[in-house]
Amino acid sequence: MTVEVGIDVGLLKSEIKKTYASVSDEPDREFIFPTGRAWAEDLGYPPELANVPDSAVESFAGVANPWTMGRLSPGERVLDLGSGAGTDSLVAAQMVGPEGSVTGIDMTPEMLAKARIAAAASGVGNVEFVEGEGNTCRSRMQASMSSSRTA
Repeated sequence: MTVEVGIDVGLLKSEIKKTYASVSDEPDREFIFPTGRAWAEDLGYPPELANVPDSAVESFAGVANPWTMGRLSPGERVLDLGSGAGTDSLVAAQMVGPEGSVTGIDMTPEMLAKARIAAAASGVGNVEFVEGEGNTCRSRMQASMSSSRTA
């Protein structure tokens, strides 16, 4: 037997944004999920993590390690959906080098602000962060995905 349950998508998005705004603004707070550099290290992140500013990694809230699927090659173009404070994007930017590019997309303004500051602090010029949602960024994704992989 299946029970239909109505979901208020607007309310759900609002609550998700509030949660991740808190991860950005209060990185030392306890959450129901692990966060921070220690968590990324526990997941086995690559050596490039050491070059990602603490200001980004303190708000890392990843659920897995995308780098277990392999390293990126110089010159690749990467699209990072749900980029948060930019940890994965900044690792990817180092891997693809100046001839590659990385676009991080996130729906949380607080996380995007933190990611942009961290990108400037790290000195990488091949990464940009854009506000949006994965399901509403088709044109950007199609443009970015020709000849690329996702982080």
